[in-house]
Amino acid sequence: MTSTTTELIVAAWPDSEPRLLQSSPESAYLPLDDAEALMLRGAIERHAGNLMRAAEHLGISRQRLYRRMEKYGLQRDEPE
Repeated sequence: MTSTTTELIVAAWPDSEPRLLQSSPESAYLPLDDAEALMLRGAIERHAGNLMRAAEHLGISRQRLYRRMEKYGLQRDEPE
């Protein structure tokens, strides 16, 4: 069986820099939980660990962001 690589452009929100991912056709889709965790992680990184801004950016409450972070085992990245 021959493996073909597909390039995927992924952007978590309209004004973000697109990211290029390499994927095989069989794994071109992320499970919903993985996609949600990726979006949360991206928003937290983009706002340098400011969870209030990350939550506003995602359109969810800060409390919901905390619950989702706990669900996916995400930690707040402290600014350097």
